[in-house]
Amino acid sequence: MPNSGISIEAKSRHKTMHILVINQFFWPDTAATAQLLTDVTRGMDPKVHAVTVLCGMSVYGAVDTGSMPPVKIVRSGGAAFSRGKIGRVVSYASFFAGAAVRGFRGPKPALVLTLTTPPLISLLGTLLKTLRGSRHFMWEMDLYPDIAVDLNVLKAQSVATRLIGIVADFSRKRADGIIVLGEEMKARLIARGIPNQKIVVAENWADGREILPAPFEEGPLVVHYSGTFGLAHEEHTITEAMRRLRHDIRFRFVFAGGGARRERLERFCRAEGIGTAEFRPYTTRSELGRSLAEAHVG
Repeated sequence: MPNSGISIEAKSRHKTMHILVINQFFWPDTAATAQLLTDVTRGMDPKVHAVTVLCGMSVYGAVDTGSMPPVKIVRSGGAAFSRGKIGRVVSYASFFAGAAVRGFRGPKPALVLTLTTPPLISLLGTLLKTLRGSRHFMWEMDLYPDIAVDLNVLKAQSVATRLIGIVADFSRKRADGIIVLGEEMKARLIARGIPNQKIVVAENWADGREILPAPFEEGPLVVHYSGTFGLAHEEHTITEAMRRLRHDIRFRFVFAGGGARRERLERFCRAEGIGTAEFRPYTTRSELGRSLAEAHVG
């Protein structure tokens, strides 16, 4: 047989698809996007998909002490992530520049997957698709500029809003596919002129082997907030409930995580003399199931 000299291993290598994933947060960080990407890459067979992850050096949340996913991790960007406005912009710019250099210096990927940290990182995916012939898929965790308008950071008809929208839609219309978190996000993209057939809804998930219910302990009813308490999250409902129940020991409020609104919430509790609230740091992934299980209301 003329091909008898080709080994099975060589054939297997020939079929391996090189995937490049670009997002500022990845394992061992436990930011939401990092956890979801970690789950996806842990589920990939390295014999079929050779995955390289371009990520930053920052730690957004707690550290995942679990096993490293079977991928090549390339860390980029010298500026650590900061929640301050200026520090955040510097961190985003630093990562974007470093990821661009490494994305073009590395081997050509068959497929590029970009998320939305930093915003508009999809542009890098568009460039790699255009200049290197890779396929490009976007996983939209936040919609820009919509989220900035909804948070009153930008005005709906401002020049900045229109410019960001043009740039974001430029990548969306040229992507091979777009993954969104729900039907509402899909409807917003369709309203922006993105073809319906290009968009796929894939809701976020939890690992049912790690996140399990547990018997409630004796004591007060626990209202539990886990994760980032950020600018996009409504706070009036919970603060009013805490104010009205401040002297009722049948209730306890637990906040595990961080975010832009957390410090303000802590100040509110001190000013109002609310002693039924407890504030904790981000929960490690190994302890997340136990932490969530103590909640009567999450």
